[in-house]
Amino acid sequence: MRKALAAMILLAATPAAADWQGFYAGAHVGYGFSGNIGSSGWLNNWDRTPRGVIGGLQVGYDWQFGRFVLGVTGDANLSSIGRFRRSDPALIGLVTNMSERARLNYSASIRARVGFLPVDRLLLYVTGGPVVAQTMRTWLLDLGVRTDGETRTATQYGGTVGLGAEAMITDKISATIEWRYTALRPYLFGPDDSFSFQGQDVRLGVNYRF
Repeated sequence: MRKALAAMILLAATPAAADWQGFYAGAHVGYGFSGNIGSSGWLNNWDRTPRGVIGGLQVGYDWQFGRFVLGVTGDANLSSIGRFRRSDPALIGLVTNMSERARLNYSASIRARVGFLPVDRLLLYVTGGPVVAQTMRTWLLDLGVRTDGETRTATQYGGTVGLGAEAMITDKISATIEWRYTALRPYLFGPDDSFSFQGQDVRLGVNYRF
């Protein structure tokens, strides 16, 4: 991440002024590396913190006021961020094995963006806004002679905040690096069965400015 940010600063340190106002669209890819996803219940602890790849598209519009840039942006993402856990057969009796997988399938957000230009072609910004996502959980029940399973999905709502940097490579193309934290309100499948997600990721992206 430090090397990527240093490279963006070098790209931005050119004498030509940049015009940040206007519409843009682009794509990004990133990695989710910590947080929490899953449900309450009697299964053993999860095998790991959630992790996986996230990627998608973004659009937005910026207004420039001297060294300050204000904007609105939205994104849509597909994700493989998830984790796995398994029951202890000794605690379940006849059940040989029960396991659960939890995953963030996709998400979308609409956010405000507020930034400052330390140099003409480098924007440092904060961002935040509401997010909607689909989460998925899958149970597998191994009875020895057969395996039963069930998959449920839930639409969950919450918020996302982040920090980022965007550097103008040419007058039309810019590169971004962004850290995001996202939290979704728990979804209740039943009285004692809630499903939640909190996580963070780092994304690299590219935008085309019209």
